[in-house]
Amino acid sequence: AREYITGLFHASQKINALSDNMTVYLSIRRELFDSIPQIYDDAQKIRDRIEVLRWNREELLEMFALRIKYRLPKTARLSNLQIWRAVFGDDLTTLKARTHDYILDRTHHRPRELLQFCRRCIECASGPLMDEDAILRAEPVYSEERIRDTDSEYKYQFPNLFDIFSTFRGGANVFDREELDLHLLEITEGKIGCGRAKWAQGMDFSELKRILWQTGFLLARQAGAKTGARALNRRRTYFCYFEMPHLQIDEVKKLQIHPAFGSFLALRRRRKKSAEE
Repeated sequence: AREYITGLFHASQKINALSDNMTVYLSIRRELFDSIPQIYDDAQKIRDRIEVLRWNREELLEMFALRIKYRLPKTARLSNLQIWRAVFGDDLTTLKARTHDYILDRTHHRPRELLQFCRRCIECASGPLMDEDAILRAEPVYSEERIRDTDSEYKYQFPNLFDIFSTFRGGANVFDREELDLHLLEITEGKIGCGRAKWAQGMDFSELKRILWQTGFLLARQAGAKTGARALNRRRTYFCYFEMPHLQIDEVKKLQIHPAFGSFLALRRRRKKSAEE
């Protein structure tokens, strides 16, 4: 697979050198770009021709609003957030969350994931407004799709990653570093079965943690970090690899399983300790 992508990269360079009247654009996921040395080394020479695409919450909301404006021209004068609320409402009362926060938190800030969740909400809605009931009924379907899509996305680098994810089923959604390290150590030592993902046995548990971080399964707590979202200014404390790729995950004291996977894995929200405790 790596040789195939490397060949594709080199072919695009050679074709682009043939004529100014023809241009080939190559789109590669960032984790592939970073994990194939032949591509990364060659890319140093043409850095000015490479553009890295990242989406923040504001940009995702704008993308959603543009699609709604196209379908409903009467919303053209509304702000992006007003358009969102016209379709999804504002608050989830039982969950005490804003609808845009709840749905965006269950993506890795990729357009296709936002649209995927929204489509499932449409399928579950009984009317034109995506009410709380539609969102909650759509989430389990979306959650299973996301965990299986992630397993498929990394099937060459980490086959059967789904079986590693499944070891967390029914557990807490938040871990102290020591708790998570113990769970991962028991996987690598064979005390917790990891199904068909035999590659995890015998590896260093910190390497397995890095894999779960880089594939988006884990979030890292970084209190007070800037999100870069002006309109969506809710304070967040957990961030994914795609937002903080240079974070040293071994130094993070508190981690969370990404909410996108929580429903399918039946994760429990950890109860906050009382003042007496």
